[in-house]
Amino acid sequence: MIEVTNQENEVVLKPGGNLTGNTVQELKEEFLKILADEKGTVTLDLENVEQIDPAGLAVLITAQNSFNEKGTELSMTNANGELLELFGLINLERFFKLD
Repeated sequence: MIEVTNQENEVVLKPGGNLTGNTVQELKEEFLKILADEKGTVTLDLENVEQIDPAGLAVLITAQNSFNEKGTELSMTNANGELLELFGLINLERFFKLD
């Protein structure tokens, strides 16, 4: 389950668990809704996420590219040390805005 908080020009998404092939479809659907609504900022709160598998990374990369094309900023917050290490190992820390 993903907790969604809408503010005037920002949406905060907070997944309830890991971003894996079994769970990432809901996140993808939320991203598509946000793209249609043309919000200015999207924050993905990773506080409850311990793991991201290749399917989860694919959704995040696709979303980042789509948001960039629309002029929407995607940032991620509250990533644990393992996730930050993963992003660093595959050179995604430069691709994603991590707070």
